Amino acid sequence: MTMFDRALDKLVERMIRGCEIIIVSIGIWLMVAMIASVFFRYVLNSSLTWADESSSFLLVWLMLAVAPIGFHENFHVAVSLVVDRVPRLVRVFLGLFINSCTALLFGIAGYYGIDQTIIEMGTELASMPISRAWFTWALPAGSVAVLLVCLNNMLRILRQGDVLNLGEESFE
Repeated sequence: MTMFDRALDKLVERMIRGCEIIIVSIGIWLMVAMIASVFFRYVLNSSLTWADESSSFLLVWLMLAVAPIGFHENFHVAVSLVVDRVPRLVRVFLGLFINSCTALLFGIAGYYGIDQTIIEMGTELASMPISRAWFTWALPAGSVAVLLVCLNNMLRILRQGDVLNLGEESFE
C-alpha cells in the first residue's frame, strides 16, 4: 500500500465520519423545523414560511451526504447472486466499470452543480433573504465526496484483486 493509498483511505474515512455528522445534524434540524412548523400553524395559527423551503433543500443535502456512505459501504443496489457466481476477473472488471460509471455521473453532476451554484449566487430564497447558492453548493461538494470514494474503491479493487461483498469494507 503506497503513501497515496493510505492518505486517500484516511481522507475517505474522515469524510465518511463528516457525512455521518451532517446526516444526524440534518435529521435533528428537520425534526425541529417540522415540529415548530406544525406548532406555529395549528397552535398559534401563524405559518412559518421558511420551514418548508429549508426542509426541501435539506432533504437534498441529506441525499448527497448519504451517497458517499452508500458507495463506501457498498450498500447500493446490487445483484450479488449474479456477481458471486462470475469469475474473479469478471468481478474486478465489473467493480471497476461500475465505479467508473458512478464517477462519470457524479463528475457531470459536480460540474453542472458548480455552474448552478454560480448562477444561484444572485438569487434569494422565496422565504428568506439568503442566497440560493448556500443550498446548491451541496451538489458539487457531494459529487466530490462520491468521486473520492469511487477512486478509493477502484484502488482497493486493484490492490485486493477482487470486489468486496456487501458491507465488508466497514469491518476492516
